[in-house]
Amino acid sequence: MSVTPFTPVLAPIAPRLVFRTLAEARHALCAVIGRAERRITLAAPCLEPDLYAHPTVLQALTRFVLSPRYTRVRILLTAPEPREPRGHALMSLSRRLSTSFDIRVLPPQARPLQATYLVADASATLLRLDAGEWEGMYALEHPAAARSHLIHFESLWQRCPSTEEAALAL
Repeated sequence: MSVTPFTPVLAPIAPRLVFRTLAEARHALCAVIGRAERRITLAAPCLEPDLYAHPTVLQALTRFVLSPRYTRVRILLTAPEPREPRGHALMSLSRRLSTSFDIRVLPPQARPLQATYLVADASATLLRLDAGEWEGMYALEHPAAARSHLIHFESLWQRCPSTEEAALAL
């Protein structure tokens, strides 16, 4: 009996897709969030209300967090969110579902974030090189980029006080 040699088949990496407008950025953000099963990691200078407080984005995050599996959303910001008269809808969601959200702020001596990135699990990514612009790219299956973003995120996350420590400092 002849044995057929094992030949690994490598799945192609999904292409990086480009977005240029706020509406396209929302669509891309929801697509990446929709790929998450266990963990969403977001690093951003701030939570732009036009993007992160939009009902479609909040609905995608709520659906993710309320799924029947243990989920986690970690958010790292350069500066605390300014107080808005109505409050930020994502911050309200994080308070209502606090067991699934962990938010930290970079210490003042840390170099501020210029880019914004979101990683779903360890595969889907969204990247905006200039947080002041809506242009960016996303990939629904790009483990190498996800790994790179997660390594950077972890290095920053470890330098930040936890939510509890930050609350005690106030």
